[in-house]
Amino acid sequence: MNINSPITNTSNVSIIKKIPTKELIYYYKKDLNIDVTKYYSNLQEIYVCICEETGYKFYYPLDLGGDSDFYGHFRKYPWYYMPWKWEHKEAIRYVKKGMSVLEIGCAEGDFLSRVKNIKDVKATGLELSHDAAIVSRKKNIEVYEELIEVHATKNLEKYDIVVMFQVLEHISNIREFILSCLSVLKPGGFLLISVPNNDSFIKLDEKPVLNAPPHHLGLWNVRSLISFSSIFNLEIVSLLFEPMQKYHLPYFYQILYGNSIKNIFGNVVGKILNKILRSIFVFFVSFIRDYITGHTIMGVYKKKKL
Repeated sequence: MNINSPITNTSNVSIIKKIPTKELIYYYKKDLNIDVTKYYSNLQEIYVCICEETGYKFYYPLDLGGDSDFYGHFRKYPWYYMPWKWEHKEAIRYVKKGMSVLEIGCAEGDFLSRVKNIKDVKATGLELSHDAAIVSRKKNIEVYEELIEVHATKNLEKYDIVVMFQVLEHISNIREFILSCLSVLKPGGFLLISVPNNDSFIKLDEKPVLNAPPHHLGLWNVRSLISFSSIFNLEIVSLLFEPMQKYHLPYFYQILYGNSIKNIFGNVVGKILNKILRSIFVFFVSFIRDYITGHTIMGVYKKKKL
């Protein structure tokens, strides 16, 4: 089997794991009440691969991503599209008055609306969800319902800063995607990318449903984000690590202790014990959570001037 890296387009790739699709189908239905059978196209298993040059792990076949129906399912969960997060606060530090800002995957325009009001910038968003785009436009945001690859053909070196929050892990054609981002960025401009940090506590989750297709198509970490510097000729300005957020503490507990307690004591007793212990855990860990690496990492890059 010849598999090329989505970043380097070379064949220096190893298969590190096989996952039965019936297992993913079962847990998506059990945990999130969604049937994902159609996204696996009758495949019996999928592969977790690693690009040896960059450390980027990705799922194969590459074309396993969800569609608008899939992502529409998650709109009912308040934790899925949060209006203001850690990475928004960090990103806004790089935005200066009068800049032209592009957000890829702007959802309902919460970040762009905030940055536009605070920094008085020219704010543009790309969003494939028609319903979300409508909401963004009501906030006086210029939104295009098109891919960055399409947008790039008409907007070369237009923007001072390009941002994306929790987007890249959903993309399969990484190389083309990043090159398109860079083509719309002015020389000396900033590219900000936030993704789940698979060096953090989330790597301990034995059943990471949302960290697998059709939701996530790639698994990013420090090494793979650093590789952008040499592959795409970028200056790394900073790598920022999210501290543990309070709303992630129940999930953190579940990974560390909750699943094991349920397996040992059964559903009924385990549920009671977990309810008690989870509350105690969240209370005490809240005092030290700033010292625990959280869910997200953000890479800040600068496009080199020729």
